[in-house]
Amino acid sequence: MQSFDKVEIKVYAGNRKALVRLLENQQDHVIMIDPMKRFIRHPAFGESYTSEILEKVNNQNGKIYFAEQEGKPVGVIIGIIDELPERDLLECVPSKMGTIIQLFVEEECRGKNVGTLLIAKIEEHFKSQNCDVVYVGTLESNVHARNFYHKKGYNDRIIEMIKKI
Repeated sequence: MQSFDKVEIKVYAGNRKALVRLLENQQDHVIMIDPMKRFIRHPAFGESYTSEILEKVNNQNGKIYFAEQEGKPVGVIIGIIDELPERDLLECVPSKMGTIIQLFVEEECRGKNVGTLLIAKIEEHFKSQNCDVVYVGTLESNVHARNFYHKKGYNDRIIEMIKKI
């Protein structure tokens, strides 16, 4: 367990209600910043997505960490481990990749190094599993997230584009 400014980073211990809440809040944030207005949050989103995430974490040697302040979860990071499929080895360097599938910090806790602590913790897990790279994706319009990842040493790699027709 790490502490910083009264924030503790703890491994997820089954608090599904808090996980659902954080994932729903993350989706609401994405909806708010999406200039194309292509994202929604269906009433079943939280429970369904949480089930999907937990299955991936269980099947892919993943981890979920909560950032807690005074016992209340205020942030989450979720990572899984991928190995390149055999077909990809024809064009890519063999690699064991840690993938951050979610990182979210409640608005009132942003700018207080909570994300930094969460990233450090998931990277520590990935290193312990002999990953040699970490992948993370973010919405292009999420400038704050992109700047955060750049400051942590992440580089733009693949740019996907979309056009509404």
